[in-house]
Amino acid sequence: MVVAIVYASVVYGMRPTWQSLWRSFAALLIFTVITIPVNLLLGAIYFWIFGKPTTASLLDYFGPWPWYLVSAAVFALIHFYLVYLPFQLKGKGARID
Repeated sequence: MVVAIVYASVVYGMRPTWQSLWRSFAALLIFTVITIPVNLLLGAIYFWIFGKPTTASLLDYFGPWPWYLVSAAVFALIHFYLVYLPFQLKGKGARID
């Protein structure tokens, strides 16, 4: 998947925009909300919504349930921006208004 994204960026000149960053984050949140009933139905912890992994993970630093979900969402948004940043600095992404 990463190779396909790099390929589309280099070969086809596709670049992320400021709006696409927010759309991707919204899609992530929608996916999380859709996963909640699946977890309840299956008694699972997909996406670690109802509990942390039993092994050590980055979520251990994000606080107890449910606060680690908020921390993880903020962490994801920062990560999205850091991926977008090189395009903004090079001037080929959308500008932040």
